[in-house]
Amino acid sequence: MSNEMGPAWVKEQAERQAKLNELYREDGRDDPKHPYHSLFTGLAKQSEENQAWLKKEHKRKKPDQEK
Repeated sequence: MSNEMGPAWVKEQAERQAKLNELYREDGRDDPKHPYHSLFTGLAKQSEENQAWLKKEHKRKKPDQEK
């Protein structure tokens, strides 16, 4: 990441925010009843943990079970 706030920096920040917005919706935080509604705290870490779990589960499954 560059220290200058040029077009590349703006694009990078917009992409980062778009990903966080996607994670926010996927976690259900757009629901006012969600305990973390309106908070983005922990989304990136939670996403990393979920991805690691999915990879582990995928490796654990036998090829004939993937259908």
